[in-house]
Amino acid sequence: MAVTTCKAPLLRLLRALTVPLPASVPYPGVDEFAVRRGRTYAMILVDTNTHHPIDVLADRTAHTSAAWLREHPGVRNVSRDRAGSFRDVARAGAPQARQVAEAWHLPHNLAEAVERVVGRHRAELREPLTVRADQDDTRPPADTLPTVLGELDVHGHPRPVVARTRERYQQIHERIERGDSLRAIARELLIRRGTVLRFARATNAEQLGAARPIMCGAG
Repeated sequence: MAVTTCKAPLLRLLRALTVPLPASVPYPGVDEFAVRRGRTYAMILVDTNTHHPIDVLADRTAHTSAAWLREHPGVRNVSRDRAGSFRDVARAGAPQARQVAEAWHLPHNLAEAVERVVGRHRAELREPLTVRADQDDTRPPADTLPTVLGELDVHGHPRPVVARTRERYQQIHERIERGDSLRAIARELLIRRGTVLRFARATNAEQLGAARPIMCGAG
């Protein structure tokens, strides 16, 4: 708009706007977010039909969230995280509503459970599969498969996260050899100092995958 200004006046104008709230929100979704990670958290409510934000609460306490739900008696379904605190909020604020798990958490939790099971049975999964005479063995030769179990996903495909772990391991150890501090490495690579320390203590990248099974993320 070719107007010379700064962010403070624009924020004041935005905050002064009146945002109309829907009269009825039968299918809200509830989740928390960090205003300042590790210190200040708030709660956001979204209309799961339109995927538009409905309201933002000042904190994530059960009292505040339950009070908001009580002020909207038309709630029929509450989409939430699987944490027990969200269950208690929905029970207190909308006891008549049915509670459903967020779609994102279902495959995410399933992937975590599968990874834990695979991690507990590493030794058994290293054993070669036996093929009957009437079966065609279409698997690639053994010497072309990754040698570390953690390099395969549940479908037997190479995992991109393994390549990223090896690349990060090399980056960190190269900087350690040239004398950089852990704090400087963390600042340069935009990762936590604890992560740098964990990579620094490992003797090789494979040790990182064996000590801690890598979980599937969801974006």
